[in-house]
Amino acid sequence: MEAMKLVAALHLDERIKDEWYCRSHFSDVACFRLVDDPNNSGVVVKKIMPWLFETLAEPERNDLARLFNESTLKFRRGLQQHGVLVASTYECLYQDGQVFHISSEEGITAQTAVSQASPAQRIMLLNRIIQAIYGVLYQDESLSVGLDPQLDNFGMKICPASGDITVAYIDVFPPLCFFEGRHLVHYPNPTDQKVIKWELSRKFRPLGILRRLRFSVLSIDISLEEIFLKCLKDGLSGQLYRQALEFFESLPDAVIKNGFDSAAVGKQIEGIPLDGIDDIREVGMRLAQRADCPRRHFLAEVFDLSRKDSSPGHEEEHEVRFEQLKKKLLSLL
Repeated sequence: MEAMKLVAALHLDERIKDEWYCRSHFSDVACFRLVDDPNNSGVVVKKIMPWLFETLAEPERNDLARLFNESTLKFRRGLQQHGVLVASTYECLYQDGQVFHISSEEGITAQTAVSQASPAQRIMLLNRIIQAIYGVLYQDESLSVGLDPQLDNFGMKICPASGDITVAYIDVFPPLCFFEGRHLVHYPNPTDQKVIKWELSRKFRPLGILRRLRFSVLSIDISLEEIFLKCLKDGLSGQLYRQALEFFESLPDAVIKNGFDSAAVGKQIEGIPLDGIDDIREVGMRLAQRADCPRRHFLAEVFDLSRKDSSPGHEEEHEVRFEQLKKKLLSLL
């Protein structure tokens, strides 16, 4: 934390305080503000995968830092070229054997904004998010950039006086872009071409991006589905909107949405293959109201148990965690 504060001081002043800290799957993250100007926008400092860099020696550490920093900046430029607003400032440093990414603070997350908003405000906020990612949805077949539209990956600033909303895509690491002759789709980047093709479908192609956005929105409240679909209708071309509707109806969770038969749902869950990560997450999204814990906590566990790579508290192999998740969902029927 001290190293992150020193980096923040270079961009603000020595008289700073930390506003918040969290650890994501890929970084330690903290926000800092000036002590004597608490209303001023702060800076967000990410210490990129310090637990990984601590295990590396030169020149591997330097090579990885270069890959992380150069590809992240290329991803950010690619998003801007497709009309996506990003943090107003972003800098990548390699200092004392660690990688730091420093960006301007861009308000509260869209997750927080949508969760706290009224129904009318939610329509406005979701419309702004769809507008923000529009260019990526209609990029050409070169698929130069991808996007992970979880609501936590967007920052929102809402002007109290005018009600104007600005949306910025704030989570640009790990980068999703074409870099040095290959698509970066995850970290560590897969080498199996089948896996890369699957990740391109999820994160670079329009239906995959909209699917992930749908999951993030409905994770807040399943009743947001009608609002979400209305926003898609208003914000997309007629052709893409119809394709999205047909696609959503073809997914496994539709068996829950279109009527609930325990035997049919159970059969659907048992039949989800190991690479059906989005399938099982969406079924969990539909069943979350049956869980005996807050919705967000339940879905956070669904997310961790379904990941291909492990996370803190879920270090078992993917196959083991996936079966644990199936049993958890089946117990809710």
